[in-house]
Amino acid sequence: MTHRWPDPDALELLVAVAEHGSVGAAARALDMAQPNASRTLRGLERELRLELLQRTPHGSSLTPEGALVVTWARAVLGQAQTLVDGVALLRRERTARVAVAATPLIAEHLLPMWVAELRSTARARAPQWYRSGAPKDTPAFTAAGEVEVDLTVADSGQVLYLVSHGEVSLGFTEEPARAAGLEVLTFGTEGLVVAVAPHHRWARRESPVSAAEVARTPLVLQSTDASTRRVVDRALAAYDPVSPRQEYASAAAVLAAVAAGIAPGVVGSLDAAGWIRTGRVTTVAVADLALSRPLQVAWPKGGRPPDLAGELLGIALAHARRYAAPGRMG
Repeated sequence: MTHRWPDPDALELLVAVAEHGSVGAAARALDMAQPNASRTLRGLERELRLELLQRTPHGSSLTPEGALVVTWARAVLGQAQTLVDGVALLRRERTARVAVAATPLIAEHLLPMWVAELRSTARARAPQWYRSGAPKDTPAFTAAGEVEVDLTVADSGQVLYLVSHGEVSLGFTEEPARAAGLEVLTFGTEGLVVAVAPHHRWARRESPVSAAEVARTPLVLQSTDASTRRVVDRALAAYDPVSPRQEYASAAAVLAAVAAGIAPGVVGSLDAAGWIRTGRVTTVAVADLALSRPLQVAWPKGGRPPDLAGELLGIALAHARRYAAPGRMG
């Protein structure tokens, strides 16, 4: 004969009666209305076909049978909590997380491929870790399940703030960074390019454009709070540059203006790559002008970042070595 399991909530209420001395006190402890508590306990008695409480005008107390059921109920509830805690632990182990902050450029163009490789590597190695019987508190077991990256996109200053305050494990930025308490590593360099519309006269030149010509030309540039703009301003400062033709908040807007023929512009090679591939803009060589910015990663001092953060850092460095070339990063 199959018996239905008693309602765990009803058992918890019965245990609370034993611990608090009355139905009313038990109901308050469990944030339950007393009439509902009384109905729940009567339902448990009907289900078990036992009298669990001795009810009098002055209150209710456990019967001998009720006291024995309480003893068993405590054991059942303890095992149920073990089940709940164990399932939660399995979820945490199978879904490992790492918090990362990055500037928009790196978040858009580089991080997606790094994260894809991190997840692929974790999935590929999972079976052997499970077979090996590795302790479940090792990084190997943790990374054996799904990997989630909690990404915050911010400017360089905010990225470093998040790392230094322990809110993220890694921070990626494309500006020279120094911060107390942080390790900062340059893992690559992104070249900036002078872009023009395909019909622009510079696109037909066989010789490079000079830095002085660039400085004399009103350009379309990002606003002064963008790292690209700061690189351009520093590089052209010695040539007494004219004011920009137009300023935009994003590299995409600069590229759209360039493609429309408004004026030449300077953007990062990562932002320009798609526009160049589709022929909407082209790049021109510039003599005697170095336009580049470092790609850097920061983490708290104390050695290489552990676990998933360390794996993600390793993947970023491997990609940097694989694609190291002037004006290119991937």
